[in-house]
Amino acid sequence: MERQEVLDNLKTMFKVLLNSQANNVDIDIYLKKPYLFSTENLSYLRSFKDNLSKDKNILTVLGSGDQVLASTIFGAVNFTTFDYNELQYPVYELKKAAALNLNVSQYNNFLLKTGNKKFFSPIIFNTLKKDLPAGLDEYWQTIISNINLSNEEDIAALFKAGIHICKDNLKKEFLPYIRTNKDYYNLNDNLEKIKLKHYKSTLIDLKNTLTDETFDFINLSNILDNVCYVSDESNEEIGNNIDVIKNVLYERLNPDGVIILDYVFGNSKNDLKENNIENKKPSNYNEKAKEIFNRRNRKLYNMLNDKFEINTLELPTTGLYNVKCGNRDTVIYTKKK
Repeated sequence: MERQEVLDNLKTMFKVLLNSQANNVDIDIYLKKPYLFSTENLSYLRSFKDNLSKDKNILTVLGSGDQVLASTIFGAVNFTTFDYNELQYPVYELKKAAALNLNVSQYNNFLLKTGNKKFFSPIIFNTLKKDLPAGLDEYWQTIISNINLSNEEDIAALFKAGIHICKDNLKKEFLPYIRTNKDYYNLNDNLEKIKLKHYKSTLIDLKNTLTDETFDFINLSNILDNVCYVSDESNEEIGNNIDVIKNVLYERLNPDGVIILDYVFGNSKNDLKENNIENKKPSNYNEKAKEIFNRRNRKLYNMLNDKFEINTLELPTTGLYNVKCGNRDTVIYTKKK
């Protein structure tokens, strides 16, 4: 596909989103939206910093790009990324260019602090567009020039909810690369060293996409959670994705390598244990939604436990889920011995 055709497709997709409503629940529209920032508490990556040093090879969902940027502060520079959503790669490149040119305060104002006058400011954009790949400068210029990103409704229509809607003090806790000036310096110092190979691919299609690469750290974020949601908890669809993890990705994992199998929102490890299921009748809509949500998470936990020797890591929740559950999120992972 020619560069101009790619740019035209991207712009068309963004126009579709802009013409939608912020609270649009159409699943096709929702899935087209890119993440501007992660929904996860990425502080958990510090627990795996030995797998994220400069000599390690990383496979990660691209998403908002935050998994890449947060991993980079520990030295990681060798990335293979994948995502089915074409709009995610331009988001990553914009954030990378911003981090190359702005200090941490400027970065926060330009991308994280919605509602301030510098959020997606054309003036600030002009200082960093030189570091965008050919074509993406024009892509973001068109978007920033033609829409009002200081309007909360436009932001919600164009991007999925993420850390940018959290309170400022929590943004620093959830995004390791802006937590301190030193962390941001480490990010900036390693950005130009990044070697990134990107595939437009779903998790299940990686079986046909990857060649002979091997990895020290594989981050699947909350992909399986999304598979559960989109497939209406189809055992076959979930099982097919888990089989790819087991038979394709795990086989490409180096000794002592780690796979982040799933990021679970609003459930502690104890919540995920089957024998902790509460046998009480939900009394209102949110309790019913919570019961369905918890059951789905337990089901996924048990399916992973059947295939892998799993470990868990708990951390404070971001609260970025449409069901009000607990105050803990859980990372489910496995390590190759």
